Amino acid sequence: MILKNLSLVVLSLSLIAPLAMAGDCSPKDMSAELGAVRSQGNIGWCYANTAADLISYKFRNKWNGVQASAIFIALGYNYKMNSSEAGSYIFTEGGDIRAAINYAAEFAYSCPRQLDNAFVLGGFNLQIKQKLHLAEKLKSLFDKRLNSSESWKEYRDYIYALQQKQSIISRISDEALENALRLDINLAVVEIAKEVCKPFKDQMTMSIKKEDVGRYFDSDTDYYDDVLKVRVNHKPDLLELIDRQISKENVVGVDYQIKLISKDLKDKDNHASVIVGREMRAGQCYYKIRNSWGPDCEIEDEAGKTIPRYNKNVECVAGHVWVKAADLKANLSSIAYIRP
Repeated sequence: MILKNLSLVVLSLSLIAPLAMAGDCSPKDMSAELGAVRSQGNIGWCYANTAADLISYKFRNKWNGVQASAIFIALGYNYKMNSSEAGSYIFTEGGDIRAAINYAAEFAYSCPRQLDNAFVLGGFNLQIKQKLHLAEKLKSLFDKRLNSSESWKEYRDYIYALQQKQSIISRISDEALENALRLDINLAVVEIAKEVCKPFKDQMTMSIKKEDVGRYFDSDTDYYDDVLKVRVNHKPDLLELIDRQISKENVVGVDYQIKLISKDLKDKDNHASVIVGREMRAGQCYYKIRNSWGPDCEIEDEAGKTIPRYNKNVECVAGHVWVKAADLKANLSSIAYIRP
């Protein structure tokens, strides 16, 4: 009987021990594994930048630190998610982190982040959204190129200008570009992206099963506990689930109300970022958010005056934002992570 009771105690402790990590605020910081923060520019692809960071972290050793392209993930997501819908559009903004990871996994390889940088820095001096929309002009000129000699010249001149500006299309052959442009605009953009990424296809292979991705919502009434390996019939504590992953030195994607970090404290839009660390300060746990607004903590307002990019309740360091646990919990809507 004594041995039986002792066994029950040991079993109980084995179940409780993993959960003890939930309230842990021991210092952790995985930000160095991901390098400088990303910049989504003026397009609403925060979810794709978050998914790219989660994938990059998962395969950081296999890929020797090379990171995944957020633009490639966003384009693949939009095509896979919307291609069957009438009026679908390859440059749709906003999306779901888990779906973006799953669709990226269907390609079985990734494109390197350095091509995002090449896209941003090459070509005409435009913001990201406007630069992406150049594909529409290119497609329109291609479709009209045989109408007249002037139309042909306008198309070729535009191609030449893009190549001279070291646009991303200068990385693929004329034949590959024309084959892509014969397709509808959505598929054309995807095929151009795949052609640009082709040289890296064998270097950045990946395999992620759908069950490898944890996804939890504040609105859930039950959830699968991947520590206890059972379905739990109550609302998940998202901060507790975050703590478990951080304790394992795993990063976590989060969806939250943007007013958590934004200058506009009344903004109710959602935003996605990655939690890469935590630490205790004066008895309060703080979380380190890797945002996708670039490394600058200050911006210029319309009058040219330098002002803080973030609100006064958070601390910005090189594009990473430290937030209080209570503030994070109050604004969380969902989390996502790739299981270690």
